[in-house]
Amino acid sequence: MDRGWLLETFETLARESDAAYAQMLKGIEASQQKRFSTSKTGPWAWSDPFCQEDPLDSRELDQLVDHVDIPAACRSFYRQMGFDIQPILDRSDMFERNGKNQHAFCTNIDRKKDVRTLNNVKSSIKWLETVLHELGHAIYELGFDDSLPWLLREPPHMITTEAMALVAGRQAYRSASLLDLVGGKPMELMQKADASLQRRQLIFSRWVMVMSAFESELYRDPRQDLNRLWWQLIEKYQKISPPPGREKKADWAAKYHIGLAPVYYFSYLLGELFASSIEEALERSCGHRRFNTSETGRFLQEKLFAPGNRWSWGELVRNVTGGPLTSGAWLKEFC
Repeated sequence: MDRGWLLETFETLARESDAAYAQMLKGIEASQQKRFSTSKTGPWAWSDPFCQEDPLDSRELDQLVDHVDIPAACRSFYRQMGFDIQPILDRSDMFERNGKNQHAFCTNIDRKKDVRTLNNVKSSIKWLETVLHELGHAIYELGFDDSLPWLLREPPHMITTEAMALVAGRQAYRSASLLDLVGGKPMELMQKADASLQRRQLIFSRWVMVMSAFESELYRDPRQDLNRLWWQLIEKYQKISPPPGREKKADWAAKYHIGLAPVYYFSYLLGELFASSIEEALERSCGHRRFNTSETGRFLQEKLFAPGNRWSWGELVRNVTGGPLTSGAWLKEFC
């Protein structure tokens, strides 16, 4: 991954999405000010400490999965694409219990199609998204051409498998897919899910920009005032004012990924850009963007999964979309 290209891509994306982000942020701040009876809010008013999640409507949207068996709903969803995920679910650890890892992930044991996921499923739209996401990774891992040697039975870069997982997770917030996933629910809630998806994309893109710029500077000069840098980047990209009294603190060190999954966050945003490009390519190839059809499954299997690590990630993107990775499809979709 070329560092210069990556940072310039994100800077350009920030500029081109700035108007849409500012408009969305204005709506969020108005809602927060009303909720907390104040004319001035800060990061404390968001639903998570890093302001990377949509702070609006989450409790309402959880009503969409009331009395829904989330693993079963995901099994049905992937079956319509032509993928039998029951063996994956049988090997997976799906529900929370005392002492269990609280994360969620997918793993392919020895690259021999023993694919498993770990989840901590609860009745929430977030967990519907997460299970769809992890199973997106899973079907990618199962889709490598059987004739590939062991060394090539993996994605060429994390952004390609993230793209599949992310586009699958998006379906938890798309009203068209929700009709299949959770059945008939109030249309007002479905429309709020669509609106939340747009907010989530804009919000999360800014958080990735913060993380990527911070890590780039961290490794360039680890002796600089890192907490000052941290809040400068939050103010620049997220447009959230830092709270007072954070001098000589280490707020940046509270973010799990900096210490334990370093230099990974950029893969999520490049994956989102690729995910939108996949949707465009699907529409050109199949005449629709639906992810619950067998022709969608065949398209993904042939274009995205089967090549494995035979090509570079850039060549795989070109194989799927017909061109290089750009932000055009994402900007068109969410801005």
